[in-house]
Amino acid sequence: PKMSSLTAKKRADGRDANQLRALSAERSLLNRADGSSRLVVGESKLMVAVYGPGTINKRLEKMDKATLQVTFRPVSGFSGSVETELESFIQSAVEPSIMGLLHPRTGIQIVIQVQHSDGSELANAINASTLALIDAGVALKTQVVASTCALLSDGTLILDPTLEEEASATAVLTFAFDKQMKGVVATKASGYYSEENFFRCLEACRHSAAQLLSFFELGLRKKLESSRTVTE
Repeated sequence: PKMSSLTAKKRADGRDANQLRALSAERSLLNRADGSSRLVVGESKLMVAVYGPGTINKRLEKMDKATLQVTFRPVSGFSGSVETELESFIQSAVEPSIMGLLHPRTGIQIVIQVQHSDGSELANAINASTLALIDAGVALKTQVVASTCALLSDGTLILDPTLEEEASATAVLTFAFDKQMKGVVATKASGYYSEENFFRCLEACRHSAAQLLSFFELGLRKKLESSRTVTE
């Protein structure tokens, strides 16, 4: 179904304005991690590993809950201020979903490795992190799912923008939601936009995040059913 708030306009890759790229998700790919996921969205690819809950440096311990650490590694080169900002945002989006009270004085580490970058990187990293946390068996209060939209100079709103589309956009906004899609867990916006366009983006991203959540939950159910079949 088309969303009325989006202008019907074909994009360079043939998608409609409100159309997400083809995506696939895999879990349990890394033997040494407690949980892992690989998310492929169009040409974007990233791998996430989760370690813990486990022992942590005493100076980082929290008496009442687990300590979450996020490491974001770019495709090549060393991490810089951009990656540090992404780490902070991902931590603020994901940490409230973790039932850290069950694991006081321990650490949970999320390591995100970008394998190929082609836009909507922050949303992809959050979604892959949630999948890896589930794979690690970390107790969650809710699942966090994120979506990115871009505003073009002519007012067109596009979902799941590529790197090229982000570069030509007047604004790029990423929203992270809880599983119920009612609460906005975190928001990151850059560029210029009106209050009206902010709320247009919010509702469009809420709609697409719900679609993504359905896709991820379907994959989790299929894996669970497959595991039961093998066990039986």
